[in-house]
Amino acid sequence: MESSVSKGRNLVFAAMGIIIGISMVTIFFNLITGVHQSFVVQFIRFVLTCGLCYLVYSGVSWARWVCVILMGIACFLGLSGVPSIIDNPLLGLVSFLYFAAYLTVILLLLIPKSVGEYFESLELKNH
Repeated sequence: MESSVSKGRNLVFAAMGIIIGISMVTIFFNLITGVHQSFVVQFIRFVLTCGLCYLVYSGVSWARWVCVILMGIACFLGLSGVPSIIDNPLLGLVSFLYFAAYLTVILLLLIPKSVGEYFESLELKNH
């Protein structure tokens, strides 16, 4: 039987995987669609995202809350694109998928008791 702490660690790992996966997919689609955003800017954003995910996984409390706030903003922005489903169904679907993924990350970081126990165990280990 899996302990609550390791279950929490796995949920945090899954949440960080979702965030990094979304970043990679975004970079990929920007490259193939020719969006006029510099690859350097995308790469820097990806590195910062990976750094934040590492800090969250390591149990840094402020990083967890920064991540939740940023995901909340991204969730809102993703939801704001859903009404475009009338004009462009693909864009509306992509916006909804972003919304759902970011909401999943928020819920994974805030709700499960095992995630809280995982962060508490890291806090005890670091002190």
